[in-house]
Amino acid sequence: MGEEAQRLFMAMVNASPLTATPAAIDALASRENIEERPDENTAGSDAGERGLQPAPGVKRGGGAPEWAPGETKLMLDYYYKYFPQVGPFKKFKNKKMLFKQVSQDLATVLGCHKTPQQCENRYKTVMRQKKKASDNNNKSGASPCPVPFDDEMRKIQSIDDSLEPEVQRDSFGVTYKPSASSSADSSADPPSPLLESSSTATNSSESGDSTKGSAEVKKREFRASTSRMQQMQFFFDQMRAISAERMARREEREKEKEKRRAERRAERAQERQERRKMHEDKLQLIREALGLRQ
Repeated sequence: MGEEAQRLFMAMVNASPLTATPAAIDALASRENIEERPDENTAGSDAGERGLQPAPGVKRGGGAPEWAPGETKLMLDYYYKYFPQVGPFKKFKNKKMLFKQVSQDLATVLGCHKTPQQCENRYKTVMRQKKKASDNNNKSGASPCPVPFDDEMRKIQSIDDSLEPEVQRDSFGVTYKPSASSSADSSADPPSPLLESSSTATNSSESGDSTKGSAEVKKREFRASTSRMQQMQFFFDQMRAISAERMARREEREKEKEKRRAERRAERAQERQERRKMHEDKLQLIREALGLRQ
């Protein structure tokens, strides 16, 4: 790498918001090697003389852009860094905004102009390559092949639930994906017998106090606060008042209904008496008209 390239690299590192990483150094070195490689395609040189040079980072055939291993590794590192910040009420609304930030960081650190769509396509390509290699390695009798960017993809899978779900259900029940802390604890070396004996002797005197203290802490955790109890009591008082008001309104409605029923019964009885009297008057008139005696 020449002096001019070194000065350019130091300027980009100082201007970058991130510290220089091995991925960034590898990516810059690979780009310098590509630029220092002589052009073997005479047709491309003729096209350059005519002012028809291809865009930087794009294949001469018009295909997908060329990605150096260091560039891909740095892109995956940025993806792993920004992925927890994707979602509602976070820094990035969706993954398109994430890849836009990744594209800007790549341009700042390495000086390579990759569009957000190219970064997203490269990520999907690495995913397909990893899946293809993993499927091939899982087949019996197939020759093993290396998995590209296995370490970076494992880190991304540990935080991306869409790649490796945290909860899986099968015929035997539900299985949970072990977290990073549990896996780190399980992978730690077991303590030696001497350390175990010394720790047992030390902790034996504190076991009673720690048990009592933990019980008190649990009681305090499960004990409701005074303000919470006051709020609950106020809620129940309001509910009782509402229930009593409903019962009072229901009793008033029942009394009004009973009063209306009594009035209707009295009206009907009076109508029957009037009809009976009218009937008797009609009979009396008929008897008088016919000259009949009672």
